[in-house]
Amino acid sequence: MCRAVRALGVPARGPCAGCTWAFARCGESAHRTPRRRACRLVAVGSRTGTEVRGASSSLGGFVRGDAALEASGRGLRAHEHGTEARGAPPKRWGPAACNRADVRAVSKESHYGGKMQFQILGPLEIETKDGQRVSPRALKLRSLLAYLCIHSTRPVSMDRLIEALWSGTPPQSATTALHVYVSQLRKYLSSVGVDPKLIVTQPPGYRLDLCSQTLDLRRFESLLCHFRTLQAQDRLEEAAEALNAALALWRGPALDDLRAVPFFHNLCRQLNEKRAFAYEQKFEIELKLGRHNSLIGELYSLIDEQPTRENLYWHLMIALYRSGRIAESLAEYGRIRKILVQDLGVEPGLKLQKLHRAILVREAWLDDSWEDVRSAYAC
Repeated sequence: MCRAVRALGVPARGPCAGCTWAFARCGESAHRTPRRRACRLVAVGSRTGTEVRGASSSLGGFVRGDAALEASGRGLRAHEHGTEARGAPPKRWGPAACNRADVRAVSKESHYGGKMQFQILGPLEIETKDGQRVSPRALKLRSLLAYLCIHSTRPVSMDRLIEALWSGTPPQSATTALHVYVSQLRKYLSSVGVDPKLIVTQPPGYRLDLCSQTLDLRRFESLLCHFRTLQAQDRLEEAAEALNAALALWRGPALDDLRAVPFFHNLCRQLNEKRAFAYEQKFEIELKLGRHNSLIGELYSLIDEQPTRENLYWHLMIALYRSGRIAESLAEYGRIRKILVQDLGVEPGLKLQKLHRAILVREAWLDDSWEDVRSAYAC
């Protein structure tokens, strides 16, 4: 047995405990094995993620460096005891194992880093590294993935997952069915190039192990936090850019394809309120910067989505007034008043009523700074 193998403390298996295929050098030039065998040390080294060089179907290979030998020994000793090295693929020895691309160490980030992103700010989708957007077809799998994404910072209990999947009416075999759905979701993630080990079994249930940059919701919250910092420093241009970047992450109402699931009603509403808050902050900043003309189209679009949200009309009326479109500004007040009176039987809020009266008499301060507008209409 060669000195390199003997130093690892591996039981001897003939001439060399590490060599079972083709020509190999394990540290001693005098050590040789037949060409039809390759070095098992090389194969085990590849399975433990160590650096393996020179491995080929014809010439075998050699392991460079003490760290590589030591790691290979750990993998081989695990094999001797009938265990697998952590992260090891199924047992496979010989040239095919040595030539596979997965012989090099692959960090956790590379499995789902780069362009891979989970998206819930809109229909549930996974954006793969090649730019394709995919999503599980089965409703249960989409519900499971969505709920794990929302709570990716902590483990989710089995009870909560069962409630999310069956909306409070689970079958008797719900626990077993949940395990099956988790297994199916892991297989699906693997099929689209995502590491299935992202779904971690952690008491009291499961956790989706995502970093902040691979979930659009976390990115959105990070940009909102950055916006508040810039706003506090009165860096309005940069604050507006941060808000625009945050809102650009949205592709429609949150989890739009799961709104039919009763359990997700409140979750979707909470997420959409974050978007509405960001828009209102954006409109205030843009009006303060004098960009009222550029807001009008966006405000009309949002009002079509939320026709009873009074704050949108308030910003739109000011933007129209400052753009010289006074008649249209007054018409928007009539529009929201008609909707509220006919559908809900209530008048617009005091804030809108004050703005309406001010536009009717064209009060001079409407063209002044944003702080003047806010102080005049503070309720």
